[in-house]
Amino acid sequence: IVANKTDCWFDIAIKMVLLMGVFHAFWTIVCYLSSDIYYMVVYPIVNNIAQWNLTSMYEKGFMTGFNYTNSQNAIYLTSGLIVCVCLLFFNGNKKIINSKTVLLLVVMAICLLLTGKRGPIVWFAMAFIIVYWLYNCDKPTNRTFKIAAIIVFVIAAIYITSFIIPGVLNFVYRFIEMSEQGDITTHRTKLWAMGWKAFLDSPIWGNGWFWFKYHNSYGTTYHVHNCYIQWLCELGIIGALPWFWFVVINIVHTVKMVIGIKKEKILDFNGNVLRHLAFSALYQFYFLIFAFAATSFYEPECLLPYIFSCGISMYYWRSYKMQGIMWTRRKLS
Repeated sequence: IVANKTDCWFDIAIKMVLLMGVFHAFWTIVCYLSSDIYYMVVYPIVNNIAQWNLTSMYEKGFMTGFNYTNSQNAIYLTSGLIVCVCLLFFNGNKKIINSKTVLLLVVMAICLLLTGKRGPIVWFAMAFIIVYWLYNCDKPTNRTFKIAAIIVFVIAAIYITSFIIPGVLNFVYRFIEMSEQGDITTHRTKLWAMGWKAFLDSPIWGNGWFWFKYHNSYGTTYHVHNCYIQWLCELGIIGALPWFWFVVINIVHTVKMVIGIKKEKILDFNGNVLRHLAFSALYQFYFLIFAFAATSFYEPECLLPYIFSCGISMYYWRSYKMQGIMWTRRKLS
């Protein structure tokens, strides 16, 4: 409510997200290169709050960095990667290619791959394709070709990198491992089924906040791993509707503004507007897609950048509406 009243915090917030990504990328690299540093410095600190066997993860090559799980590490790295991608692909000026940004993007991407987390990697890729498609709405004829070219380039780059850093294929091996076990969702479908059944038992009022953690078959460490089903399960239709409204209205407004600016239906009076909105759109899509199979709304390190994104969109939407320049084709002279 407070944040959407001013834009003075936008760049600070985005830089903070990037800084967190850089911090965790640094420790991911250090832990990957030196097992001594991991076991003597990092492990004794993070193991005290870990719920899983960090030694087993590390020996398999899943880098947790300075975190209590590789999932948390992947969240920080993906957030930083999103900022780098926006600076490189959605900066509003394609002639500017900052070598430092490219280096950061490559390092952050390699570190994310080293975590072996399939979800953040897949959901980020899906979000990028969606936003790239929307961002290039003013050039519809070649955006499909560009997306295909980027996909081919990334796959080739990962494959070539794997000869030097084998760990970048951890997430692929994880897919193969779970496929051989007969369930690539790691039993999430069972959690979804339990959550949906609980919703049907009390569809109007729900069962109560965090009810699922104490009434599922796997123990209190588990959420539904689908935030939307969990809202319905715990809050019912009445309680979940405000959450759904907030999610939908923000992403719809963001998409409308990005398309409006690119097609010159909205007057972009500030060069930073499109960059800020691109970050907002990319993070929102990543976060909301992630919520279908994970706990993004229940992870503070994942939720805070989402709140930043919503605040950015809310501010610009209100500013455009208040100034009466929404959907105008005129430009500043």
